[in-house]
Amino acid sequence: MEGVVLCSRVVGRGRRGVQAGVVNGCAPLVVKHGEMIEDAMKTQRLATADLLIAAREQGARRFCDIEYAVLEADGTLSFFPYEGDAGAPEKPASG
Repeated sequence: MEGVVLCSRVVGRGRRGVQAGVVNGCAPLVVKHGEMIEDAMKTQRLATADLLIAAREQGARRFCDIEYAVLEADGTLSFFPYEGDAGAPEKPASG
């Protein structure tokens, strides 16, 4: 299983400027270098069809053009394409 998780921390302040609470949210990585991380998807109960639909809705033409995708704390998916027009790196020829 991939051990990569993106984390964020939000600090809230009350009326008196005192820290009212801390909210930690971790966004699990569900796509890495154009390939689904099936263990993470299973853990998050994310269907392949839902991932593909969300990618199309956010303008991804080819799945291999997505460098990373994370499942946000609110249930939405965020996609990060490769920088520029390079797309996914070529796989080395076998043999």
